[in-house]
Amino acid sequence: MPAGGYATQEAPLHLSAKIRRKCRELGKSSSRDIIPVLKLYASAEYSDVRNKIASFCFIFLQVSRLLGAFKNQKQVTRSFSSAVQTVTLIPGDGIGPEISAAVMKIFDAAKAPIQWEERNVTAIQGPGGKWMIPPDAKESMDKNKMGLKGPLKTPIAAGHPSMNLLLRKTFDLYANVRPCVSIEGYKTPYTDVNIVTIRENTEGEYSGIEHVIVEGVVQSIKLITEEASKRIAEFAFEYARNNQRSHVTAVHKANIMYVDSSV
Repeated sequence: MPAGGYATQEAPLHLSAKIRRKCRELGKSSSRDIIPVLKLYASAEYSDVRNKIASFCFIFLQVSRLLGAFKNQKQVTRSFSSAVQTVTLIPGDGIGPEISAAVMKIFDAAKAPIQWEERNVTAIQGPGGKWMIPPDAKESMDKNKMGLKGPLKTPIAAGHPSMNLLLRKTFDLYANVRPCVSIEGYKTPYTDVNIVTIRENTEGEYSGIEHVIVEGVVQSIKLITEEASKRIAEFAFEYARNNQRSHVTAVHKANIMYVDSSV
């Protein structure tokens, strides 16, 4: 059993066949229909990890756009470009490797022209003791401009940074995009859900600035800049425009944190 506490079994062969068959059918279908296909892995009850895999499936849509799968936003068709795209793969820790393996099977079933370049991102200490990701991992991501990442574990040690935060700051990954969509045929507590949460990823609570004042008292600084606030707002509106969404809602805590919310 992996460190995350989940146990999995091999996917039934008939399930893989269903995915391949459905993907072929989608050659003349709209992009909306690809999601139920990818959810096939997640909806099967052969594994407790299915919910994690379901979340990863949304990455397919983002990668497909960059690969040329969606060439016209108004008249969307399934048509991959012929060029093979190299994608950096970070399997991650705990249940990360088995989740990543399942997602790779999904991409393979969809015949996506992807070549995986696996890299490890265990933090190392560079000159002056500053934490950094390994140079070969950084070079891979700088070169490929696209990556798939599994869950990362942060070692419990004094001064060791959050691995996720280190990645975000290294590559300035300031926008966290989380789609939440109800899938037909996939039973959930709520129906007709179709929202996207966009969160600033590098400032605020993710500044990582904290220290002990005296024993038992800790101070954490929530750093917010106008530049980063404007950037994430512009990203949200641009995302809404590109995905035919007519509403953008700003979530804040101005009733208590008036100064930082006003930025």
